[in-house]
Amino acid sequence: MSHYPSLVATGLICVGTFACSSKTPAPSANLPTFYDLASAPSAIQTAAQAVVRIRSARSYGTGSFISGTGLLLTNNHVLGMTVCPVEGCWVSLNFGLQWGAAPTQAQTVFAVPIAVDAGYDIAILQVYQSDGATPLSTSNYLAIHSMAPSVMIGQHVTLVGHPEACLKKWTDGVVIDAVGDWVYTSAYILPGDSGSPILDDSGALVGIIHRAPTGEDLFAPAGDDVYSVGTASSYILAAQSAPSLAGMVSVDAATTSDAFATNEQIYQNGKATSINLGTSTSDPLSVLGPLCDTGLARSDFVSLEDLEAALEPCYSAQYWIDCRTDASPPPWAVVCPATTDVATWQSRYLEMNQKFVAFDGMREYNDVSFAIADLQSSRASGIIAGTEALETALDAPTPVLDYTLANYLIAFQLYTYEGTGLSDYVRNYRQVSDYQLQGTSIVECASWLWGNSQWSPADFRSFLGQIGGDPNIDVGARLFADYYQYLAQDD
Repeated sequence: MSHYPSLVATGLICVGTFACSSKTPAPSANLPTFYDLASAPSAIQTAAQAVVRIRSARSYGTGSFISGTGLLLTNNHVLGMTVCPVEGCWVSLNFGLQWGAAPTQAQTVFAVPIAVDAGYDIAILQVYQSDGATPLSTSNYLAIHSMAPSVMIGQHVTLVGHPEACLKKWTDGVVIDAVGDWVYTSAYILPGDSGSPILDDSGALVGIIHRAPTGEDLFAPAGDDVYSVGTASSYILAAQSAPSLAGMVSVDAATTSDAFATNEQIYQNGKATSINLGTSTSDPLSVLGPLCDTGLARSDFVSLEDLEAALEPCYSAQYWIDCRTDASPPPWAVVCPATTDVATWQSRYLEMNQKFVAFDGMREYNDVSFAIADLQSSRASGIIAGTEALETALDAPTPVLDYTLANYLIAFQLYTYEGTGLSDYVRNYRQVSDYQLQGTSIVECASWLWGNSQWSPADFRSFLGQIGGDPNIDVGARLFADYYQYLAQDD
C-alpha cells in the first residue's frame, strides 16, 4: 500500500495464484528451475523481447505484444473485467527487465480493452503512449500460430514471464493434457507469470498461461507434481476476430456506493476520481469513509475473515490515499483527504489495528506505519508520523520480534528492538529458528537496510548471494534476492 522505494514491502508484487529465480539455484535435481534469457534458444530469446511486466494499482502480471501497433495480450484477471474499465486504464510496463539488460524505468501507458473473455481468461488491449491517444509502436511482437488444445498434446513448449513480478525468465515443458478448452503443461509457474505466452520452438505464440496447481497438489511422496494451465491460441484468435467486452465496467455510468466499493480498483486504474451516483457525484474517499466507519462500528465479528471483510473499505482507501507532494506519482489515481479529514482517516487506521489486537492479538503493522505516513504532506514528515504511530502500537504487550516486524521497523529507520540490533538480526538470519519460513521478509529487511544506507551496496549484494545459495530458502525469496541483485549490480 505504500509508495516508498521497497519493491516488495507493499505485498502487491504477485498476481493471481500462479515465476525469477536466484542465479544460484538450490542444489536439488528434483525441483523445477527458472532460467535467465541468455540461456534460452535463439528463437525464444527473440520472442522474449515482446514480453513485458505489467503493473496496475494492485497487482503485477505478464503480457506479450501481438502486433506492431501495440496490441497487448494478457489474462482477463490481469487487465480485464475486475481491473480495467471499458474506457481504458493506466498501467506501467517494463520491457527489458532481465539479466543482460540495464535496469530501466517502467513506461506509463494507456490500455483500452478490445476483447475480454473470462472463461478463457483472455484480455486483448490496445496500448497507447502516455498521452493516451498515440498507439504504441512495438517492433517486437509475437506471431500467433493457431492451435487447438487436442492438437497440442505432446508438444514441447516454452513459457516466458515475470514470476513473482521479478526478472524475465523462461521455463519449459510438454503439453500433457487437454481438458475441455484448456491445455495442461508440465512447465512450472508462480505468481506473476499470469499472462505469460506459451511458445512453440519457433518462438510463435500457441497459447497463454493463467493457472497453476494449489500447494497440496504439488507434492507427492515420489517428488513434485508440476503443471500449469492455459488457453490454446485458437481461442485467442477467435476472441480477436469476434471481440466482446461483455461484463466490463464503465466508470462513466451511474453506479451505487456499494457497487463502487466492489469495483473501486477499476476506477483507480482508470483515474476516475469522480463517481456518478445517479443523482449526484462523489469522490472515492467520501464513499469509502462511511463504509469503513460501518465496519469499525461492529463488535460482533465471528472470524478473522469476517473482520477483514468488514474492514475492506478501510483497506481500499489506503490504496487511494497519498498526500505526500514529493512522492513520485503512480500511473493510476491517488487522492488526499481534505485537511479537515486527515485526522479522521488517521483515527480510522489506528482503530483498525486495535480491532485486530482485540480480536486475536495480532497487529496490523501497515495500518500504523505506511498508511499513516501516506497521510502526511511529505516523505520526511511521513517517516516521522509513521514511526511515532508504529512505536505507539508496539507498546505492551510487546510483540515477539520476527522478520515481518523487523521489516516495518527498518523501513521506518528503527534499527534496534528490545535490545536487538536489527542489522545483525538480519545478517545472522541462520541463527533464528525456522528462518526458512520468513525468507521473503528477510530479503525485504535487507532491501530496506540497503535503501536506508545502513548497508553498503557490496554488503547487500553479498547478503543476497548468501540467500541465493541457501538451500533452505524458498523459491519466492530467492526470486526477490535475484531481482535485487539485478537492481544493485551497478550501485
